[in-house]
Amino acid sequence: FYIDFDISTITDHIVTSYNLNPDDYQIEDYKKEILKQLNKWDNFISKNWKISKYFNFICDSFGEIIKNAGIKHFGVRRYNKRNKDWLKGRSIWWVKKRNELRRRFYYLKRIGARNVRTIKRKINQITHKLAKKKARFFRKFKASIENRINEAVAGDPKLLHQLYAKATNDPVHPIPPQIKDGKIIATSIGDIANVLHKHFNRKINENEYTDDHKKHHKMIEDTMNNYITNNNMSNSIINRPFSQQEIYRTVSTANRNSAMGIHRVHAKLLYFAIDEIVPYLTKLYNFVYFIYAKAPHQWKFVDIFPIPKPGRDSSITKNNRPVSLLPTIARMMEKALSNRVI
Repeated sequence: FYIDFDISTITDHIVTSYNLNPDDYQIEDYKKEILKQLNKWDNFISKNWKISKYFNFICDSFGEIIKNAGIKHFGVRRYNKRNKDWLKGRSIWWVKKRNELRRRFYYLKRIGARNVRTIKRKINQITHKLAKKKARFFRKFKASIENRINEAVAGDPKLLHQLYAKATNDPVHPIPPQIKDGKIIATSIGDIANVLHKHFNRKINENEYTDDHKKHHKMIEDTMNNYITNNNMSNSIINRPFSQQEIYRTVSTANRNSAMGIHRVHAKLLYFAIDEIVPYLTKLYNFVYFIYAKAPHQWKFVDIFPIPKPGRDSSITKNNRPVSLLPTIARMMEKALSNRVI
């Protein structure tokens, strides 16, 4: 359920929901893929870091690399019984044939036979054929998810909620069948999103703050004022370059069960390949913080989820509070900076 309502975004979020309880061999393949793609990214940034028009592309492509590697090695697996639903009919025969050829190949290679190249070529042909069948299955699966989402958008918010909960395995809150904001009553999923969007965007007067809110804001202001007063900001620890040890500590201690942001990069994807990713992530953060000294365009977008206040009617707008999900990579940089101050 998104305030900025977009069918392709929801489909992408559901279909790319990762099965993040992988086997060791999957993690090793994921690490190799990450290292290969990030080396290409590093070569590109080394040649083009001075060109300002590539700034957003360099920052966005980092998240895309991690997301695509996650989809390739962990994606869509929870929808299939051990990822074997595509193995039907003739495909099972081809898998058995390939396994038989592999056993023969390793035996002949061990005894030094000459015709191993022919057998290897046949194995590669069968592997390619099976990969095409598997890709075709997942394309059909994604199309079926899109169709179900379109049905949900057409007038069944509960179905959309069920799809999202099943895909992400998150404890999401049910979407109310209608939302009231004064005299406005929204029933369709798009209208509900728009009404909540307007409600969350409105400016709140200081008179509406509770005493707890006022105390909290005052505590934050006092903390920042004390920090600025007691530290020379030009020589402060906050202005030093990021080190690999610092980013490693930030990623390893981050909450690995937190929800994904708009880039669909889960925190566990960073953790699984932490040794491979940290050197490049450190380079990215220093590039953003010191060379360009501004946040990339895509890092400013967030997913907003309405959370019902406990014990109240969630169909009334003021009884919902917004929760903003930052992109995971931006959140890690924010955490690294906050660790210096706090």
